[in-house]
Amino acid sequence: MTRPDPTTNAASRGGTNGGKFTGNTPVQVCDLGFAQRCSCPNNSLFILALILTIAFLLVELGIRIYDLYLHYPPVDIPSHLFSGLAISAGAYWILSLNKIIHKRSVSVSITFIAACFWELLEFLDEKIAPDPVHLQDKFIWDGLFDIIVTTSGGILLFLILFILRKKTHMLDISYMN
Repeated sequence: MTRPDPTTNAASRGGTNGGKFTGNTPVQVCDLGFAQRCSCPNNSLFILALILTIAFLLVELGIRIYDLYLHYPPVDIPSHLFSGLAISAGAYWILSLNKIIHKRSVSVSITFIAACFWELLEFLDEKIAPDPVHLQDKFIWDGLFDIIVTTSGGILLFLILFILRKKTHMLDISYMN
């Protein structure tokens, strides 16, 4: 029994690629005999979104463990910045799987909507079960500033993607419009 060449996909060997298609182009598959590895063009974008999400969760965990909101309230800024990066990267990855025309602006819009929704939930939470004094928002400006910082993180993602595209081969962003 001969093994298929792992550098070609099933479609080029006469197969149908298991019926898996993305748009009009079959998914590129590396057949290892016991498993298939997808080499979809947005795998690296998924990994970047995952890394940014983990970074956000680690920042938030550190803030909560060391009670930094009590000792250093501006620590809220990096938390919201990382959340904006993570939300925008996740939204951009999902949008890259579909034929969406304005992926960047839709990703930033999703980040903005998520930030507004989060601040609304914080506002309602404070009304239902008041937080300790050091966690309470100062009028509406604190929530507004949080939304601005989160949305800025969403915009910053595209500067990071631009730099990664120019300086490294980590992301093949030719398909990302």
